Amino acid sequence: MGERVQKGQVIAVIDDSQLRKELAAAKAALTGAYLDVGQARHRHRVARNLYRSGVGPAEDMRSARVTIGKAAATAAQKAQQVRQLQQKLAKATVRAPISGRVSLFDGVQQGQVLDTGAAIARIVDPDKLWIRFAVPYGRRADARRGKRVRMKLAERSGALRATIRQVAAELKPPLQLLIAEAEIDRGGDAQALADLQVGLVGRVTLLGSTAAADGAGGRLGAQQRGRGY
Repeated sequence: MGERVQKGQVIAVIDDSQLRKELAAAKAALTGAYLDVGQARHRHRVARNLYRSGVGPAEDMRSARVTIGKAAATAAQKAQQVRQLQQKLAKATVRAPISGRVSLFDGVQQGQVLDTGAAIARIVDPDKLWIRFAVPYGRRADARRGKRVRMKLAERSGALRATIRQVAAELKPPLQLLIAEAEIDRGGDAQALADLQVGLVGRVTLLGSTAAADGAGGRLGAQQRGRGY
């Protein structure tokens, strides 16, 4: 957790042995379906030539044409199954959708059986980290957009400075708090920036106000630039 990765880098590999077996079987079935189509077309050509020569009934030609349609439909279905399995097999190798830092592996362990769509890892852009914190209603005038804040990380040296970008319009019950989000300055304390991880907590102080000593709890989050895998 916390490892930096580049876009496209492999971050996890899911056991695909069963998928490969299913894909091999599906390809074999598709080959058989294509052979059936070829045979049906051959029978149709024979029936057509016999009909044109006046020695074969038209019904044989029409029946052979219907058989071609059924065989072609079956082949199309088998081909779709192969494509679906190939897509699943491609997803067995999980690659980072963006460059960033692996912030959470959601409790996934090697050998664990996962459901389809289960989250494997979360990747965040380390250059787009935000502070999310609560502001008492009485301090709402000090938490306007553009105002500056300082965050001291719990049990870590250094402090972060950030600029408020969003303030919720509604109060959060039952404590009557406003939720604000501030974008972290990238040119601040080098050590504090190097230690950043989503979910860290600390104490936020509103700067430039007479009540700046009254801090509030805050938590680091990431701007939405990725998804769970």
